[in-house]
Amino acid sequence: MVKIASRPFKRHDLAFFQEIISDSAKWQKRELRNHALEEYMRVYEELSGEWRVWMEKDLPVSISYHVPVAPSNQKPWLGTILVKASERRRGVSATIINHLPKN
Repeated sequence: MVKIASRPFKRHDLAFFQEIISDSAKWQKRELRNHALEEYMRVYEELSGEWRVWMEKDLPVSISYHVPVAPSNQKPWLGTILVKASERRRGVSATIINHLPKN
């Protein structure tokens, strides 16, 4: 498994988010559609979830969004995991899922 740590998403992370979105055409088409990134992120504010940046050796490799308790079923919900193209197929997503709180 990959050794990563996370921190809350900050405004200065928008450039990294744009970078991984540009390498994720399917996600961009399905999720972002024609919205600006900040507008897209605001849609999720009402869910009380958390955007996180995942780092390996102090370098960002992924961004995720999760809700500890979804209003629909009172269970954790993972809304997004985007991994930097050069870091894919190394187990980053699996490691993130294992780090998220489980209720």
